[in-house]
Amino acid sequence: MEIKTEKEKLELLLKELNLNRRTLSLELGYKNDNSIHRIHREEAKLYAEPMFSKILTRFPFISADFLKNGVLPVRLTPEEQLIQDNLLYANRTAIKSILS
Repeated sequence: MEIKTEKEKLELLLKELNLNRRTLSLELGYKNDNSIHRIHREEAKLYAEPMFSKILTRFPFISADFLKNGVLPVRLTPEEQLIQDNLLYANRTAIKSILS
């Protein structure tokens, strides 16, 4: 099953984390919920930076594939999380070496 809209993805994310929009905003380091509200109104994407990185840094068990493509599940198993962490680390390392 694939979730199509950003609003649907946001609602599933909030449900999985047992948070509301305001609390998620605070957890991600935002002073207000404007960024989350823009996603809810389909004006922004969960996978856009810096939102994407903030979510995966604060909640590393959340699937990057879910945030980007809406592919379930929202929460990764510990094994899947380890694979995702390694892939994201490899990507960050490659980008840093290209930019240096």
